[in-house]
Amino acid sequence: MKKERYHSNDLKRLILKNKMSTMVEMKEVMGTKVDATIFRKLRELHYLRSYSHRGKYYTVPEVVRFDAKELWSCRAVHFSKQGSLLNAIAHHVDRSVSGYFEYEIESLLHVTVRVAVLKLLKENRISRQKVAGRYLYCSSRMRKRNRQYNDRKKHQIISNSRCKTI
Repeated sequence: MKKERYHSNDLKRLILKNKMSTMVEMKEVMGTKVDATIFRKLRELHYLRSYSHRGKYYTVPEVVRFDAKELWSCRAVHFSKQGSLLNAIAHHVDRSVSGYFEYEIESLLHVTVRVAVLKLLKENRISRQKVAGRYLYCSSRMRKRNRQYNDRKKHQIISNSRCKTI
C-alpha cells in the first residue's frame, strides 16, 4: 500500500493559523507545485473560497463566523455561505424584500458587481426592471419579482412625496 505523502492536516494548520490562505502559500507548505493535490486535500476540509479577490483565498468552516446575512470578511477578503460571487448575488437578490439596485448589492458585498449581474441576467438567475431611471435587480421567480418591484415602487413614491415642498 502506498504511503500518503500529503496530509490535509498540514493545510488545516496553515489556514487556522492565518484564518485563510492562498494557493501559493498552501503549495509551499505542502511541498508541491500541483494545484490538483491542494484541491484534493482542501476537499477533505470542506473548504470555502473567497468571492472577492477572484477567489484567491481559501479558508475552512472552523474559522468562519458568518453574520446574519451569511457573509464573513477577514482583512478585506470576503466570503459567503453561498460560495461564489454569482451565488451570493443570486441568493441575496432572490431573498430581498424589495430587490436591489446595483450600488446596494455592491454596498452589501463590498465588491464591484456589474459583470456578475449581467452574467446572472443572461443565465436567467435574476431579473431586472427599471425603477426611477435605474435597474432594480429582482428574483427570477415571477411572483417574487412582482412583489419586490411593487414594494420598491411603493417606497419610491413615499420617499419622493417626502421630498416635495409645499
